[in-house]
Amino acid sequence: MLVAPTPTAQWKYYKYILSKPEGDFLTMLGVALSFFLTFGNNQWLSYTCTEIVLICEFTCILQAYSRWWEARMLWGGIVNISRALPTYLEGVEEPGKQVTKGMKHDIVQRHVAYIRLVTHQLRRDLVPGTAKPYLKPDEMKLLDLPNPAVNILGIQSRAINKLYRNGLIDSYARVHLLRVLGTCLDLQGASERIKTTPFPPNYFVFLRFLLVCFLMILPFQQYNAYGYFGVVASTLIGIAYFSMERFSVELVDPFEGHINDCAMLAICDTIESDILGPVSTSPSHPLSSGICVM
Repeated sequence: MLVAPTPTAQWKYYKYILSKPEGDFLTMLGVALSFFLTFGNNQWLSYTCTEIVLICEFTCILQAYSRWWEARMLWGGIVNISRALPTYLEGVEEPGKQVTKGMKHDIVQRHVAYIRLVTHQLRRDLVPGTAKPYLKPDEMKLLDLPNPAVNILGIQSRAINKLYRNGLIDSYARVHLLRVLGTCLDLQGASERIKTTPFPPNYFVFLRFLLVCFLMILPFQQYNAYGYFGVVASTLIGIAYFSMERFSVELVDPFEGHINDCAMLAICDTIESDILGPVSTSPSHPLSSGICVM
């Protein structure tokens, strides 16, 4: 780009930019903003500046929503495997032998403790949290380990092996129940991947910086075209853009405990109601009370 040689010429050049409703500088800034807003997206459309920013804002929200939706799909898998566990326990008994109701209840209750521990670990809350009523005294010592949820599955695995050694289930049932534990580990690991792999911090820093620059220039452009009505409209547009940007920031981390996050405690309540009955022994939580998640 050529720079005007004299201060007078430079002033005329910038005055010319601000006098155009669709100024070149504003358009270039909107294009630069689109590169940050469409991070990871190879599609780019050459529209006017306002259209580009609007489309890219929605693209940013969609990218954040895709992370939230992936988290919700993972916890949907946890719901399915949790509902299947007591069903498997009812159908894997050896002929002529019976797994006692207490044994089944211990395994199912330990599973409820597991999913609640996973929830608190993802939110980086103090454990055991809402999982305490489901843990036995000898299991409380596992809370001092780096990953209590994984260690609870270790106890679960030993309980299943004990059923096999006592002849209460056959080898096929043992392998099938252990696969349930493996699936739980896969779903937990995928959730931890989302939690520990956030968007690059500089991405949102530059995004907000460019968005501020764009919205600071926009009122001048709109004032030349529409007067004070353009300034008011620019203010409302800025509020809408920043609201969408803030919404996308919350969706990027679906396990942080925001009002828009994945309702894991509500899912835990639903699982508990399905496999242990409607009577809950866990304390109420503000993010799970009054919510039913299927």
